[in-house]
Amino acid sequence: IARFRRPCWIAVSPDGKWFVAFEKSQKDVRKDIRQDARKDALKDAKRPSKLVGMLGSFSSRSGLQWRRSISLQGPLLTSLCAKIFQIIAIDARYLLRVSTTQSRTYLECFTRNGRFVGEMALNISLTQVVPTAVPYQLIGLSRASPQAKQVPVLISLKPLQVQPIRLSSRPQRVSALPWGYFISHQSAALFLDQSAQPLSELTEVPKGAAIAAINPSTILIASNKASHPKASASSSTTAGVSLLDADAKQLNLDIIF
Repeated sequence: IARFRRPCWIAVSPDGKWFVAFEKSQKDVRKDIRQDARKDALKDAKRPSKLVGMLGSFSSRSGLQWRRSISLQGPLLTSLCAKIFQIIAIDARYLLRVSTTQSRTYLECFTRNGRFVGEMALNISLTQVVPTAVPYQLIGLSRASPQAKQVPVLISLKPLQVQPIRLSSRPQRVSALPWGYFISHQSAALFLDQSAQPLSELTEVPKGAAIAAINPSTILIASNKASHPKASASSSTTAGVSLLDADAKQLNLDIIF
């Protein structure tokens, strides 16, 4: 469908009819967030405020029906001071550019053609954010600071609400499932329902594992270490990278299944 020479942000619309792709600059790939956003603004004064990428439309017959260039241009101050870390398609018409500083997160809304609609600022710095199965809802992971612990947060866009999810352990990654959320911490992970209530825990999960759902009952667990959870039904391992699948019906999720 498309080939890219450099790492990209890619987002697919919830209805699966179109996608957007934006190449990351080397600054975005290598640069860490520094404590002083003003220093970032001075160092990145030459950084362009316009993000140029590609908009493509899927076709059931040919795979890719058409594609054209697209540019996103939001507020200049946000572009200079914040680091982009995610692009999300929130419905069939709009997408979000998510960027963060050491203390704030900016959600810039654009039409799928690149027209700027508006910006929402959150008084929390996020390190990860993904869309959920609930329309106009995101789940993210905050940045730890001397004043606050790292916590997962639910973000509702209509109306705008931010709900921290308090856990006894330190979360490392959040993922969205068709019926809830998956939060990994150390060598275990916690399943939550859509109201963020704990359901069950999966032990011996590889550190830094990424989670995705094939269907409501089957989940995939990817890790860069060849360690296998007991709950795994099967796995594939290549060069220290593991891809495992687990049957969620066997995890005592009686409320869900």
